[in-house]
Amino acid sequence: MVPILNYVCATSLKSSSNAIQPLFLAMPVNIGGLGLPPHQVGIILGIYGIANSICQTVLLGRLVNKFGVKAIFVAAAFSFMPMFMFSPLMNLLVAKKGFSCLVWMMLGCQVLCLVVTDLAYSASLFSIFNDFGCH
Repeated sequence: MVPILNYVCATSLKSSSNAIQPLFLAMPVNIGGLGLPPHQVGIILGIYGIANSICQTVLLGRLVNKFGVKAIFVAAAFSFMPMFMFSPLMNLLVAKKGFSCLVWMMLGCQVLCLVVTDLAYSASLFSIFNDFGCH
């Protein structure tokens, strides 16, 4: 039951971040976004998709074998916090000083956190399948 509840929590948080992220990137700065043009939003989300695919395909199995499912899930769950905290911080920086290297680095860290949060899905599924005897 616990792995299923973990999966539900991760899904809820991930769904909200998937809905908010493109809006945050495209909304004007004065209403809380970054005001990026659509092509830059597409590039950022494309980079996220490619990084996520590579991480899930190449790294996930190795990480689970090395650290275990629980450690991967906990790391993924904790990465939701900085991922959500970066948005208002970036907006404040852009509103006060415009785009700078610091904002782009924070955006890169936020995308990295998004990739790490996706590991929660797979870690939950590893746990669920193991509970049902699937290997």
